[in-house]
Order: sequence, then C-alpha cells, then structure tokens
Amino acid sequence: MNHNALNDQQIDSLIADALGVSSPDFSPCSNIADAWPIIQQYSLALIPAHDQQGWIAMAFPAILTLTDQTIHMVGSRVHDLNPQRAAMLALLKARSILQLDS
Repeated sequence: MNHNALNDQQIDSLIADALGVSSPDFSPCSNIADAWPIIQQYSLALIPAHDQQGWIAMAFPAILTLTDQTIHMVGSRVHDLNPQRAAMLALLKARSILQLDS
C-alpha cells in the first residue's frame, strides 16, 4: 500500500484501527494531543529536514550513526511537511514491513 497517497483522514483511520482507538475525534495527523502519546510509545523520531522543507520521521527498526556530521539512517523513514503526518506514516510503514498486528 502506498501510504503517501492517503489523505490525513485515511491515515488517521488506519492508525486508529491499528491501535484499537474508537474515538471519532481521533486525529493524530492534525492533533498533537493524539499524536504525541503515539510518538512516545513507539519511540518515533522526528528530525527537521534542513536540506529540504519539512520533517523526516523514523520508526523502528532504525539505526542512527553520526560520522563527520552526516547522519546515516536505516529503518522506516518518511518525509513530509507535517511532522505529525510524517510520524504516523513512518509507523504505518514500519508496521507493514514488520507485519505487526495490534
């Protein structure tokens, strides 16, 4: 599935289904109060994309190494202008790769 082609409401719905959330107001792509507990629980990383606009989000499995001021990232990563959307997309991508079930 190409998660990047989904709109925010579709991503919110996939995250709600994956996490067993039943609230109709659940909106982690646009509501930080919904997104932050998920970001913390799943140790999602948000990194400003200085060479381009937006944010890079990473989800497990991820390896970060720093060499000569260059960060090498291995894992499920996503770039988006909205950091919360990027984090939710990274989580969906990681769950797909690892075939995790809730």
